[in-house]
Amino acid sequence: MKILALHGSQRNKGNSATILNWVREELEAMGHKVEIEHVRPDYKGCQACYNCKKYPDEPACAVDNDIYYKMIDADAIIFATPLHCWSFSAPLKGVIDRSLCLVADFMSPKHRSLVEGKNFGLIVTSAGPIKNNTELTTTLFERYLVWIKGVNAAELLVPFCSEPENLDPGIKEKAKEFAAKMTGSH
Repeated sequence: MKILALHGSQRNKGNSATILNWVREELEAMGHKVEIEHVRPDYKGCQACYNCKKYPDEPACAVDNDIYYKMIDADAIIFATPLHCWSFSAPLKGVIDRSLCLVADFMSPKHRSLVEGKNFGLIVTSAGPIKNNTELTTTLFERYLVWIKGVNAAELLVPFCSEPENLDPGIKEKAKEFAAKMTGSH
């Protein structure tokens, strides 16, 4: 299986990066190919130009299409992000916004997506609790999956993070479980 992980943190050695690397290690040990794409801090959201709607059978974002071609090529996609104001980091939110180029005819019987049926996973790290904090991100993720017609294969929400060296040892086991769910081998 070919898995694309979109990492939305600017800290390449932070909590979400550490957990994502544990997931990658497990997936690779299972024989899967994993590519981690560090989403640039300057990654912009949708410009609402609707150029993509002129070409519904390919990602035709007027800004950039590299990530979207990688999503189409992958068998499964992971979003990994620290919690920023009850949501995804700005760069990863930009990826979500510009996913408009992957969807055609939303809210009609012809609704289709270039990533339809693919497994998606979500990893969120936060300094605070899950309740009244992180669950807003999961709601956004679930609605995103309806829009792009993806499958919610796995979620890993990690509250009360400080520094990677202080992560609860049980989180590594949860990362392995997340990897198994992403591939349907749980």
